[in-house]
Parts: sequence; structure tokens; C-alpha cells
Amino acid sequence: MTDDRISSLMEAKELLLKAADLMDSALRMSGFESRSGGDSDRIREIASSDSYGGSLTNIIRDMEYGSQEQPCWTQALTSPKNQFPSDDDRLADLRCAKPLMSVYLCVDAPRGSHAR
Repeated sequence: MTDDRISSLMEAKELLLKAADLMDSALRMSGFESRSGGDSDRIREIASSDSYGGSLTNIIRDMEYGSQEQPCWTQALTSPKNQFPSDDDRLADLRCAKPLMSVYLCVDAPRGSHAR
């Protein structure tokens, strides 16, 4: 299933890069270059930027990484939630703790007012 997704994303990446090239070639010397506002560069960034976390290149890398077996030292042995049994006294104090103070944020209050 992951391989299908990766191949679909690779195809989408190729199509986006082709679309950006088509936009550039169609707009070149047309007098309308400025109207696109650098959209073809943004499309290229979405397709293949190394610095943009949401680029298809980075998503593909993450999917490939996640589909491979990882070394045991990269995996947690236990969830922090399960580190102590539920009847452990150390957790009872935390579960029953009350906040020391409440903070209210008045977003719509006029400046300088102390609405409550």
C-alpha cells in the first residue's frame, strides 16, 4: 500500500515540475510574466524543495523511511504513560493536583481594561 502511495506522489511530483516548466515557457516574453507572481517557483518548491517540510520530495522520503524496519535503538521500549503501574503512589499525587492559579485571557477587552 505504501509503495502505491509513494509511486503516486512521485508521479504527482513529476507532473508538478512539468506544469511549472509549461507555465514558464508559455509566459516567457508574453508580457504576463509578472501576473503569475512566481507561482511556478512555488509549484517547484511544493514538488521538490529540501527545505520545505511539506514538499512531495520530503513526504516521499518520510514514507520510505517509515516503511523500512528501523534499528531497535530508535524505538522506545515503553510508552512513558506505561512506565509506572496505575496504582503507583507517585502518580496519585499528580492525578489529584489542583492548579496553583487560573489565568484568564480577555482577547476582546479594550486596552487598559481589566474585564473579568
